[in-house]
This record gives sequence, structure tokens and C-alpha cells, in this order.
Amino acid sequence: MLKDGIFRVREGFYTKTIAYEDINYSVASREDQSAIFDGWCGSLNYFDSALPFQLSFINHRSKNVCIL
Repeated sequence: MLKDGIFRVREGFYTKTIAYEDINYSVASREDQSAIFDGWCGSLNYFDSALPFQLSFINHRSKNVCIL
């Protein structure tokens, strides 16, 4: 496990799991929308364009917590 939470599965293959809460972008303030969009862009731009990577989304409807 690396300091930034990335886990080395095997040589050349890494994984990281994150959890997030549901938001309603359409009713968020302009400032919140900008922060959400900037965070998403930052996540995508984290990866070098020469490296292949895959995003997988697992959505669960839950009354308490959504863990991915």
C-alpha cells in the first residue's frame, strides 16, 4: 500500500477504491458545482495520458452509506 492509498496488486497493476456520497448537482450552488467539476477534472487529470486506466462505477441505492 502506498502513502496515497494506491494498492499495488502485481507488477504494473495498481488499484484504488474510493467512497463518495450522493449529491444533486442540479440544485447545488454555482460555487459547489464549480468545486464538484474541478474535483472531477482533477481526478481525471491525475493520470498521465500515456498510461491506460479504467474507471468502474458501482451504484447502490442505500438509506445509510454508499461504499464503492
